[in-house]
Amino acid sequence: SRGLGEVYKRQNENNSQNELFPVPTKHHYHNVKKKNHSLEPLENFSNAILDFNISIHLNPNEIHAYIGRGAALIKVKDFDNAIHNFDEAIKMDSNNVIAYGGRGRAKLESFDYSGALIDLDKAISKGNESEVAFYYLLRGIVKYKSQNYESGINDIEKSLTLGPYNEDLITLMDKFGISDIALEIPTNSKINDKTFAVIIANENYSNAVEVEYAINDGRLFKLYSERTLTIPKNNIRYIENATLGAMRSAINWLNNIQSAFGDEANIIFFYAGHGMPSNVNQFPYVLPVDGVPSDIETAIKLEEIYKKLSEHPSKLVLILVDACFSGAVRDNSMLVQARAVRVRPKEVPIQGNMIVFTASTGTETAFPYSEKQQGLFTYYVIKKLQESKGNVSLSDLSEYVITNVKKQSVLFNNMLQTPQLIISNDILEDWKTINLLNQ
Repeated sequence: SRGLGEVYKRQNENNSQNELFPVPTKHHYHNVKKKNHSLEPLENFSNAILDFNISIHLNPNEIHAYIGRGAALIKVKDFDNAIHNFDEAIKMDSNNVIAYGGRGRAKLESFDYSGALIDLDKAISKGNESEVAFYYLLRGIVKYKSQNYESGINDIEKSLTLGPYNEDLITLMDKFGISDIALEIPTNSKINDKTFAVIIANENYSNAVEVEYAINDGRLFKLYSERTLTIPKNNIRYIENATLGAMRSAINWLNNIQSAFGDEANIIFFYAGHGMPSNVNQFPYVLPVDGVPSDIETAIKLEEIYKKLSEHPSKLVLILVDACFSGAVRDNSMLVQARAVRVRPKEVPIQGNMIVFTASTGTETAFPYSEKQQGLFTYYVIKKLQESKGNVSLSDLSEYVITNVKKQSVLFNNMLQTPQLIISNDILEDWKTINLLNQ
C-alpha cells in the first residue's frame, strides 16, 4: 500500500535486514553524530496511518498492515495504539520477529522497560542475527536504563557490529541519555594485577538531595577500570550509595592491601557524591548516603582518607573526587539550605606517592554534564581514557580534563569549574610520566 511507501520513505528499501525497524550502526558513530540529521516529516507517517486504516478495513487479516501502522504510530509517538497494532499482528503470527521487535520498541519509548525486555528477548530469540541487529540496540538501551550497565553495553556493542549506519541510533541514544563514552570502550590485554581500586558512587541520600548521575559515573568508571585499565574484578570494590560503615570498610580494605603488597601496589580511590565543608574549621568532608549535611560526625574527613591511604608505602595512590567542598551541589544550590554563602574549604596536605584530582577548586560547583548524564569532571576523565585507550600519562590526562571542564562549564553553566590537581612533594619530580595502564 501507499502507507508502506510512506513508512519506508527515506529508508533503504533494499535493506534486507529489517525494513520497518532498520539496522543501526557500526561505522563512524562519532562522525555521524556530528551531522545534522533531520527527522522524516510527521505528515508522511500520519498519511501512512490513514492508508493503513483503509488497508485494514478492506482486509482485517493483513498482518503487514498492522505492523506498518504500528511502526507509523511509533513515529508520531502514539505508543499505546502502536502496541495494540503489534498485539494484533502477534495474534496472527506468534513467531513474527518484527511484531515482537516493534512492540518492544513501543514499550521502550513509553518507558515500560520490563515489558520491552520480554518482547525484545523474543524478537532476538526468534530471528537470525541479520534480522535482529536493531533489537540488540533496543535491548541494550532497555538494560542500560534498567541499570544493568554491562549487559546493556554488550548488547549495544553487538548491534554496532551487525549493520550500516542509520540515524535511529543517534536519535535513540540521545533520547535515553546514553553517553558516547558508554560505546566503544577500549580493551587491553595486559593485566594490572597489582592495581587495586575502590569506586564509590553516592547518588541517593537519606538526608540530602540526590547527586545527579553519580551512579552513572561510578558504573562507567568501573567498566573502564576493568576493560581499559585492565584491573581484575577481584581487585575492585565497587559500592553504590555507600553508608558511613561501608565507606570506612572500603577504605580499610585499601589500607590492608597496601600493607600486604607494599610498594608494588597501585591504588585508585574514586568517589562521586556529595562533598561538604565543616562549618567550624572549613575542612572538607565526603558525605555517606546516611550522613547528615549539618553534622560532620556523620561524614568522613578527606584528611582522614589521605592519612589512611598513606600509612603504608605504595607505588602510587591516585584519588579522583567528583564532588565540590564549597557547600554547593551539582544543580548549584546549597547542600544545607540554611547556608547562604559558599565556603572555601581548607587545603589538606598529602604525602607519600599520592596524587589527588578533584572536580573543582575553592568555592566552585562540580556540575553535571546533563546531555551525557554524567558528572562533568568524570565525563572528561573517562573520555580521555577512551580516546587514548588508557595509554595516557597523568600529565596529559589532567591537562585534558582541566581544559575541557573549564570550557564546557563556562559555555553551558555560565560559571567556571576548574578541576584541581594536588601532588605530594614525594612524587613531584616523577608524576608527569606516570601511566595508569603501564604501571
